[in-house]
Amino acid sequence: TSDSKVWSTYLGEFSQPKMKPTRQVWLYSLIFTLNIASGNVSLNLVTVNLNQVLRSLVPVMVLILSNKPVSFARRRAVGTVVVGVILATLTDKVHAGLIGYLTTLASVVLASLKVVASVELLSSLHPIELLFFMAPHAFWQCVILATVFGEAGSVLNEMDFRTASV
Repeated sequence: TSDSKVWSTYLGEFSQPKMKPTRQVWLYSLIFTLNIASGNVSLNLVTVNLNQVLRSLVPVMVLILSNKPVSFARRRAVGTVVVGVILATLTDKVHAGLIGYLTTLASVVLASLKVVASVELLSSLHPIELLFFMAPHAFWQCVILATVFGEAGSVLNEMDFRTASV
């Protein structure tokens, strides 16, 4: 059909999934969801500048968590990026409490885990297959978190269902 031709033109050819959804995919979706949630929470607890500085440590954490040998050139490049972000963003005062620091560091670790897990999963799945298996889990995890923390209720309260606007 013409729809499948459009899909294959933009996404490339891929066949039926090579593997069934597993616990790995569910855990990956949980890391994905918690990364989003912790990143959003940390933005409410620390200044944007501090958030950017700490998030610039994600490549460093990826190198550590991937547990693979890293060339000096790559370490130097990552270090240069971290120093550049620090110099570019630390122009204003940085305000944060202990909870803010911990939440932001948790989002750094989760973002790094997400990268490492992505590399692992994409070695056996096409990116669209990974999205196909992971997205429903991540959607419901986000809905549950939004409900538990009251965000779902506030969105529903602000919606006007007659005009379908927010």
